[in-house]
Order: sequence, then structure tokens, then C-alpha cells
Amino acid sequence: AGVWAKNSSRPVGDLVQTMIDGLVHRGPDAEGIWARPGLSLGNRRLKILDLSDAANQPFTDGEDVLVFNGRIFNYLALQEQLRSRFTFRTRCDTEVLFRALQVWGAGALDRIQGQFAFAFFQSQAETLLLARDHVGICPLYTIEDEDRLVFSSEIRPLLALDSRPINRAAVVDYFAYRYNIQNGRTLFDGIRRFDPGHFVQF
Repeated sequence: AGVWAKNSSRPVGDLVQTMIDGLVHRGPDAEGIWARPGLSLGNRRLKILDLSDAANQPFTDGEDVLVFNGRIFNYLALQEQLRSRFTFRTRCDTEVLFRALQVWGAGALDRIQGQFAFAFFQSQAETLLLARDHVGICPLYTIEDEDRLVFSSEIRPLLALDSRPINRAAVVDYFAYRYNIQNGRTLFDGIRRFDPGHFVQF
């Protein structure tokens, strides 16, 4: 989960804490918040590959930051490609994805095989990259307006920050096509499903 206050340096870490409090069922093993003025990223972790705390998220080297949901299937092959540049301190795909994004930026998406939704902040370039896997297995939802971008792996944490009316057109889609609501809409006005196989860099 994350919040970017586009035109403000106000603290937003408390907002992200509220959001990840609603995601405990997705990640009961650890939680973390990273914050700077105007931007905060948070994560609830379900430990699978590396059970140590070194693999907790948000994953950072003190500069760049990653929050990541999913699994990178070819992370060992990517790690071999990156081993000459980095000493890896974990046995998890999170660190490999983190280093791949540092080296290749959005180009890393052409090399990744897996299911994922992530947000990556690169401090020197001052960029925030959001991406979702090619098929759309891992969920990602957003609210965006002129003032802020808010995103989460579920809709419920977004509603915890900002109650939204029902989107009547989406309800018609839901009953007509079952889950296949068109054009990235959800059942709530202003909450959009991030498209599969897409990324956006702010």
C-alpha cells in the first residue's frame, strides 16, 4: 500500500499505517512502513522464501525502496546476472527484484517471469514506478486525483481512507459480465483496477 501527496510535503505515513492495518490477513508475519515528506509505502508480509527479517518490506538499501506482492519465478537466474554488481544478503526474490529495478529500471519488466504488483521508489531520480504482472494475477487498485495517488492490493484499505459511492455503471457490468467489469472500473466511483501488463512511472 502507498500514498503519494503530489503537491505537498505533509506526512502521510499514518494514512499508510491505516491501510496496512486492513491487510493483516494478507501478511500476518511482518509489517513495515517507509515514509518521507509527501510519500509513504507500507507492506504486510507473508514469509515464504526467506523466513528471516532481512527480507521484510518495505525493502530498502537506505536510498531506494520497494514494496512487492507476488513471486518472481526466475529470480535465481536474474540473481546470477546481477551477482557481479551486488552481494545479496537474503535468499528472497524481493531483493533480486529490487536490484533488477535499480539496474534496468522499467526495462526489468521485460526480464521478469512471475506474478506481481509492486511500487518502487528511486530516490536519486525521484521516480515512483507502479507495475502489475502480465496476466494480472496479483491485484492492484488505485485512487488518483490532482492532489494524491493512493494504491493498495485490495479495495478495502482504500475505502478506509476515503469512502466512495457505488459506481452504478460498474454494477451493471458486474451483473452482465460477472467479474469482468470493463475499462478498469470497480464497484466504487474513483477506485480503479490497475491494468494487467502495465506500468506507470511518476
